[in-house]
Amino acid sequence: MIIITVGGQVVTATFSYDGPTITAVSGSTSTAGGFVTITGTNFGRAAALVSITVNGNSASDYSITQDDTGIQFKVSEGTGKNLPVTLTVDGQSTTSTYSYGAPTIATVSQSSTSGGSVTVQGGNFGKDSQKILVTLDGVLCEGVSSISHSSFSFNSPEGVGKDLTLVINVNGQSVTGTFSYLPPSFLSLEGSPLSTSGGSLTIKGTNYGNDYTKIVVKVGGNSASGITVSNHNEMSFTAPEGVGKDLLVTYSIGGQSNSETILVSYSPPSVTSIEGDFSTGGGSIVLKGDNFGKDVGVISVKINGVDVQSLNVIQNHHQLSFIAPPGTGLNNPLAIQVQGQSISSVFAYSGPTVTSVSGSTSTAGGFVFLSGTNFGRLDSKLSVFIEGSTISELKVTQNDVEISFRISSGTGNNIPLTLYVDGQSTTSSYSYSSSTITSISKASTSGGTVYVEGTNFGSNSNSISVKLNEVACSGISIVYANTKFSFEAPAGVGKDIPLSVTVNGQTTLSSFSYLAPTITSVVGDYSTNGQALVLTGTNFGTDNNKITVSIDGNNVESVVVSTDHTGLSFNAPPGSGKNKPLIVTVEGQSVSTTFNYSAPIITSISGSRMTDGGIVTISGSNFGRAEALIGITVDGSTVSEVHITEIDSQITFRISSGTGGDRLLTLNVNGQIVTSTYSYGTPIIETVSQSATSGGTVNVHGSNFGKVPEKISVSINGVNCSGVAVVTENTQISFNAPVGVGKDLTLVINVDGQQVSGKYSYLPPTVTTITGDHSTSGGALILSGNNFGTDKDKITVTIGGQSVTSLLVSQDHVSLSFNSPPGSGKNKEVVVTIGGQSVSSTFSYSAPTITSISGSRSTDGGIVTISGSNFGRAEALIGITVDGSTVSEVHITEIDSQITFRISSGTGGDRLLTLNVNGQIVTSTYSYGTPIIETVSQSATSGGTVNVHGSNFGKVPEKISVSINGVNCSGVAVVTENTQISFN
Repeated sequence: MIIITVGGQVVTATFSYDGPTITAVSGSTSTAGGFVTITGTNFGRAAALVSITVNGNSASDYSITQDDTGIQFKVSEGTGKNLPVTLTVDGQSTTSTYSYGAPTIATVSQSSTSGGSVTVQGGNFGKDSQKILVTLDGVLCEGVSSISHSSFSFNSPEGVGKDLTLVINVNGQSVTGTFSYLPPSFLSLEGSPLSTSGGSLTIKGTNYGNDYTKIVVKVGGNSASGITVSNHNEMSFTAPEGVGKDLLVTYSIGGQSNSETILVSYSPPSVTSIEGDFSTGGGSIVLKGDNFGKDVGVISVKINGVDVQSLNVIQNHHQLSFIAPPGTGLNNPLAIQVQGQSISSVFAYSGPTVTSVSGSTSTAGGFVFLSGTNFGRLDSKLSVFIEGSTISELKVTQNDVEISFRISSGTGNNIPLTLYVDGQSTTSSYSYSSSTITSISKASTSGGTVYVEGTNFGSNSNSISVKLNEVACSGISIVYANTKFSFEAPAGVGKDIPLSVTVNGQTTLSSFSYLAPTITSVVGDYSTNGQALVLTGTNFGTDNNKITVSIDGNNVESVVVSTDHTGLSFNAPPGSGKNKPLIVTVEGQSVSTTFNYSAPIITSISGSRMTDGGIVTISGSNFGRAEALIGITVDGSTVSEVHITEIDSQITFRISSGTGGDRLLTLNVNGQIVTSTYSYGTPIIETVSQSATSGGTVNVHGSNFGKVPEKISVSINGVNCSGVAVVTENTQISFNAPVGVGKDLTLVINVDGQQVSGKYSYLPPTVTTITGDHSTSGGALILSGNNFGTDKDKITVTIGGQSVTSLLVSQDHVSLSFNSPPGSGKNKEVVVTIGGQSVSSTFSYSAPTITSISGSRSTDGGIVTISGSNFGRAEALIGITVDGSTVSEVHITEIDSQITFRISSGTGGDRLLTLNVNGQIVTSTYSYGTPIIETVSQSATSGGTVNVHGSNFGKVPEKISVSINGVNCSGVAVVTENTQISFN
């Protein structure tokens, strides 16, 4: 309350201090309680007037720590966060919140996988078990007990693993840690050794849990399957396929692994049978048994200490395949090892077989070859026996399948033969050969000595007889024992005459041929109309009736043979071509050569040259007479309508439409080719249309353009044109002219390599309008029209003979912009020149305008200034008159805008002023100054002469009038020009 007293009079009112406010609550947050400080405003200074509750519970030990702004109190033990705090100061209250500290974890003990009591050490757990919730990997745990602010216990459920998520919630505040079950331990292993295909194993120990999905077992690094677990102390599983001994068994339960060394072994391999190809060269073998595993990389197989090849497991654990190394014999050691575990057996190669006996069967002896199988590769393990013969130099010539030896001389058929290979044997037989003939020489048709070569002829000529076509021959003589003898043949002709040779009763049949005819030369006339020829050579015999001669299948006539067997004469048939077969046949034996008729010769080509084709004539010689044998191509294309118009010397044909010069003309007369050239007419230009400077279609009329646009190229001043098209075959083409300007440009038309030049002009420029600033000082103008092009460097513009400046051209070819040169006048010639083509127009500068006239107004004349625009800058082109009188001393004092002149003496106002700027006229008015009176003399009342002094009186008394009070005075006279007059 407020009490105010004034002169004994009192008044009262109420007053309230501001209520407290809290800005922060700090200090102890331990669940065991402690001192807390509140900071804020309006706390006052008397602790006795303060009360504080936390979550409805009164605090204690209040003290003011700083007047008005700080209070300390003691909070009791508890848990939770955001608990309501109420502060009351002398009846005024405010609220805030207070949170006990969240729980913390320092250590967590372990339990077995069957579950058990776990102790947690940390802080801020409180003392109320009802306010503590514990979850382990999301599973709620029970049995929370033994609570203090720094520790408590709970019961873990059964489980396995380490670093499982442990969440402790104390009255809404949580902390997360980890919990691990005790790791597994090992006691014993049952079930070893294993089959390589795998098997069941059992491990006993502790802390295995009861969840098989949390268990991982590996044997030798490979995962086991079928895992089961019971009572936390025993697990069983199926070991994977494998091989070897003392393999490490490891297991992990919930991420915790055993620390003990556990070893298991697979059973060693065993063999039940060996099957396959036992050939001595090494064949494909299948070995059957058990415990081979399935990884060929850990298996080795050796025969006689040599590794087999291409070892594979073809049936896991039970069958192996491999290629045996080459070898021979029985009871060879076989060693099998699988990942260090071994077994031994024996391996037997197949015995030898003989399939053929070859090589020397000469009665003189020689090398013999036995072919067959399973001979092995070692000479030392071979032996051969042939009854009555000596064997030497025995060796293997081709591994396993061939051996050779030298047999001594002898005779006989089917002699017993025995072969031994490393104790295994086989039998066959051997026979000496009868005689054979390998070659018989020939004799000339006049007869002579014949040599016979072969084998088994022996060395006694008396035991040999020879018959030629059943006729006995004489002169038999041994040249080389067993291999060569000779006899004398009679004169004759022919081939494959039956011949028999008998050696001691064994007869060999063959045949004998006289030497065939030969040709050394053919001379005479080779022309295609057929003439006499002479052929020389050998072995023609002497009987005309046994000789035929043909050229290209046509028999010659009048064949005559010389008596010395060496010459023929005859007449050749008409024909043509080269390499024609010339065949001479003498009693079935032929000799051939080639005969060439004279090649064709072209002397001239005449006829049509038009690009639309026509009839062409070839003149020359040796064309023959068979049109079917004549082929003509021009540039590879076959012509038509080929006809022989004169036998051997003239041909005509129709050439198709085409273009180009020096086209290869090929004349083929029955395979004999001669070439020349044929040229179509060069193109001719008659007329050429024009296009705008922006380009466009141009038509060219003429001839010999052909009809294939791809063979036509057009250029203007060296620039290739596009869009070439044939409008009318041979006579009209069109093309797209490029953007350009000019006239009489070089036009080049190339038709398939043949070129013609002409002239081409773009449409000339045209002018339609000139707009813009026409002032005499020169201004920006735009000239519109057509065909200006786009290259300003090819454009000139003049006005009245003077070049414009700042010239630009639009990209659409239709306008030019520029600054006109200073000038004046009208109808000035404008000349636009583009690429040598010009167009003219007219241009008028703006007419002069007068804005003011100043300067002298004195009647005695003086300098006058005219201001305005478009006066130009050429004084000689300016004329000024005032009332028809030409002024003098005209000068331009400011270009285009100011002129001065001298006006002569005069008087009067609104005088007509005419300004002529280069023919363009403007008018205005000029006024002399009005008269000014300075002094006036007096006269008697009876009248008299009066003198007036002043200015601007002029000098013409007739132009001066004087009145006094409206009464005109007489006798006006100029006393002094402009400055004094008199009157009566």
